[in-house]
Amino acid sequence: MIIRKKRSKTAKEPQALLVNKTVVLQQRAEKRGQEVIDRTVSERLRSLQLVDSSVRKTNPPTSTRLELRGIHLSKYDVVNLLRANLKEYPRVGTLDLSWVGLGDENAAVLCRSLQVSRLVKELILCGNDLGQNSSDYLGTFLRKNKSVVKLHLGSNSLGKEAARSLAEGLRENTTLEELDLWNCSLGDEAGALILESAKYAKNLKVLRLNMNRLGSVSLETASQLLDTPTALEVLNLDSNPRLFGRNDETEKKFVRTLVTNTNLRSLGMPYTGASDFTAKLVFQALTTNTCLEYLDIGYNDIFKEGYDMMVECIPKMKTLKHLRTHARAQLVSAEALSKAIEQNTTLQQFTSICVGCNKVWASLRRNQVMSRVNKFLSDEETPVSLLPEAMHKVAEEKEYGASATFQMLERYFR
Repeated sequence: MIIRKKRSKTAKEPQALLVNKTVVLQQRAEKRGQEVIDRTVSERLRSLQLVDSSVRKTNPPTSTRLELRGIHLSKYDVVNLLRANLKEYPRVGTLDLSWVGLGDENAAVLCRSLQVSRLVKELILCGNDLGQNSSDYLGTFLRKNKSVVKLHLGSNSLGKEAARSLAEGLRENTTLEELDLWNCSLGDEAGALILESAKYAKNLKVLRLNMNRLGSVSLETASQLLDTPTALEVLNLDSNPRLFGRNDETEKKFVRTLVTNTNLRSLGMPYTGASDFTAKLVFQALTTNTCLEYLDIGYNDIFKEGYDMMVECIPKMKTLKHLRTHARAQLVSAEALSKAIEQNTTLQQFTSICVGCNKVWASLRRNQVMSRVNKFLSDEETPVSLLPEAMHKVAEEKEYGASATFQMLERYFR
């Protein structure tokens, strides 16, 4: 029997064999690497095709709105979108990239690319995991961009540093008209920074800070903002539960600005902890206010004392068209409320919880403004079969304000 001697693992192989093995291994590595590259390119192309097809499917070339809501975008897609797709949409004014998973890195690429863009007028970046690092580019974007008039950043955890950067950019911006920062993890100081900078934003008309954590510092700054002549027409402070409720001088100061302010058209303050103390001051202020058309003060800690003041003040309100409350039947007399509304000449919609709906609707019908709508709908020349169409038509005509009472009109003509 022949016994073969095992070759030691440490034995040296011939040089030629080592070279051949090295070449083979390199070839295999290159092949695997090429496969990875091919697969990556293929995935990018598929992603790009998805974006392109989605763009073209939902947005014709003549579209003024480019919407990719919910489509996950990579950095490659974002760059291509900016370089290629936007050129195919010369009329696009709105770019909706909400919930596409941008993150700070891709959002930074986007903002840098749009800094000098004259095309996009409305930029929507809601729900894109933007965080503290967004402070590196958001402020710069606001300072340098001269075309965007509406910026939506809702549902991003921006925090204080990003708010500081935004505030600095907002001070120097001369074109932005609407800033939406709902649910952006803004604390009291962060909210105050934004409100303070809004005093210097020459064209800012709409500011939404709902669903944050604003408190007394923000309320004090909001008072200063409303006491300063600005272009601001809409201020939404909804769902900041610690904003009111202290019944102190800060709340009095805020309400006093409603008497002197001559530009604010809409104020949202539901779920803000407002009490009877605040509500009474607000309703009294509205008897001398000359500009506010919409007030939402619902879902607060307001009880009979506050609503009694509301009923007393409604006939004296001069400009209010829509009042949203959380009034319940046990807190408000339907008869007293309906009589108050009858004496008012501007109110078009009153929202409450089951407070004598029929009586309130009847009062709105007899309201001076609503009587114009009823006269239009009950015209003898309007066939009964066309009443639904006529109702829709009136609901679209802001001059009559019927959109606010569509349900009332529908019941009226049954």
